[in-house]
Formats: sequence, C-alpha cells, structure tokens
Amino acid sequence: MPLHPSRQRQRGYNQAELLAREVARCLDVPSVDALGRTRATRQQARQHAAGRNEMAGAFAVSPGRLPPGSLLLIDDVMTSGNTLLACQDALYAAGAAEIYVAVIAR
Repeated sequence: MPLHPSRQRQRGYNQAELLAREVARCLDVPSVDALGRTRATRQQARQHAAGRNEMAGAFAVSPGRLPPGSLLLIDDVMTSGNTLLACQDALYAAGAAEIYVAVIAR
C-alpha cells in the first residue's frame, strides 16, 4: 500500500511496504512497487464512514511496472476497505488479471 511522499517523509517508513517485502521474501517472489499515490488523502482509520469515499482515483500504476500474473496487495490495517478497492481499481485499469489482498488487522 503506497503512502503519499509527504506522509512517508513524516513517518520515515511505510509499514505496509515492510510487510510486503517480508512476505515476498518468505514466499520467494518479487516485491514490486508498481502502485503509487496520485494525491494526498486523509488517514482513513481516523475518518468516519462518510469521509472514506475520497479514495477513488487516489492511486495509479507506474507505466511498465505491473508484473504479469497474479498480484498480492498487502496492507497493515483495513478500515472500510475503500483504500483497497481504490488500489484494485487502479491495478485492474492497468491490466492486472487477478488480485489477492492480505491485511494484518481489520
């Protein structure tokens, strides 16, 4: 799950990216950073349900970065699922065939 660059600078790390790299290492598959934020959004875990709809269009796939085959999208926390759906929309629009999702907490 990509963070906006400003949030990444603020935190100093991306917890979902760290999880994804470890899962990829354990499964002996590549970890690819194909998905990026197109704009900053508010932290979803702190929003009321009505405020979580701003995620549509917040992600895009970098040209030439989408690997063939099935994809596993990893996030640390899922609240409403809108962030994951927005990511899936961007990945499918870029040509992804099959997407699986794994989250650590709901």
